[in-house]
Amino acid sequence: EAEQASDSSTGREGRKDSVVVEVPAGEGLEYKFSLRAGEKMKYSWSVKSTGPGSEPLFFDFHGDPKGGKKGSFESYSVSTASEARGTFTAPFEGSHGWDWKNKGETLAKVTLVTSGSYRVLGLR
Repeated sequence: EAEQASDSSTGREGRKDSVVVEVPAGEGLEYKFSLRAGEKMKYSWSVKSTGPGSEPLFFDFHGDPKGGKKGSFESYSVSTASEARGTFTAPFEGSHGWDWKNKGETLAKVTLVTSGSYRVLGLR
């Protein structure tokens, strides 16, 4: 489940968005953006868990090339953390984003804030 807030139009340029993504205990989900080669997206995300038995989330920040073979992707960062931030420049056109896995025993709420040139694809 995701709650989206945006102060942008539906365009790609100069976007600023925020979303809260709920990752159920023991499950995973993916949240993606469409970027063209060379487009930049600034991002920060942090996790708030809802009780005892919570853990940092496993994540894979990756991209799927437009028109690529089914299942082909490139990972940019794979780790376990409670937060991350940075600026990403798309190396190719396609969908780029995070696959979060909640290995904890409670619901994890990820607050993701982004800005730059992209189109929101959302939950996948």
